[in-house]
Amino acid sequence: MYIFLKLKHWQLFILWILGAIQLVLFMNTEFWFVGLGIYFGLFFGWVYSIGNVLNKTNVEITKKLNVWSILYLISIIPMGIHFHNMWSVAYQRIHPLLFIVSGIIGFFSIVNIGIIGAKSIQEKEKQNALSFGNYAWEFFMILYMLIGVWFLQPRLNKLMSDK
Repeated sequence: MYIFLKLKHWQLFILWILGAIQLVLFMNTEFWFVGLGIYFGLFFGWVYSIGNVLNKTNVEITKKLNVWSILYLISIIPMGIHFHNMWSVAYQRIHPLLFIVSGIIGFFSIVNIGIIGAKSIQEKEKQNALSFGNYAWEFFMILYMLIGVWFLQPRLNKLMSDK
């Protein structure tokens, strides 16, 4: 997981662009699930590694992060199947209730993972307990990753070099 935090911001951005290109190329093939896994793995790996690496010594936060991560990964399976079915010739519908429930669970999971990551960044920089107002900027930059990587990754590189 350290690899995501040691990369420069432009390297991470290029990886994400290449992940999006391979997703589009593999979507109509038998390897669509692999392409989807690589694409979401690159995005999710960055967010997960922020919370995981910066909280290595705090077992309670790491357990909470792992539970939310498992819920998120399970919730994106119906989304991925639905996305693949939209691209395929024979469009098979997923039950709307399953789609809605997985979307809600995925939303709350990624929000909680983002909060853990944003709070971890500020706690490592400031070395004290914080309220949401103190790490709201980092939280929104994590949620809007394509922009946030340009602001957060240099700070993460500095934190990793200090270790």
